Amino acid sequence: RDNLAQLRLKPDLWRTVPVPASAYPTTTNAFNHRHQNHMYISEGIMDVPFFSTEWPAFFRYGALGTVIGHEITHGFDSIGRLYNETGQDEMWWTEQSVQ
Repeated sequence: RDNLAQLRLKPDLWRTVPVPASAYPTTTNAFNHRHQNHMYISEGIMDVPFFSTEWPAFFRYGALGTVIGHEITHGFDSIGRLYNETGQDEMWWTEQSVQ
């Protein structure tokens, strides 16, 4: 419940979040930083061939949604499952889920 309540809070736009050196704006990539439980989408990925302002809106939403969805899945892959919601090393899956 506390996590859901946080979704309703106004974001702290002045909060400083360290960005990995490989996530500079000119980099054409996106990253899931497990230890911080953050996702980074660099400005470079918002250009052709991944994105274009010339495309219809549904293409643009789809292109960005694909990148975001891909990064979210890293939070649940064989490595991401080893980190909890605060980025600490913790096996939070049940053994049955692992199988």
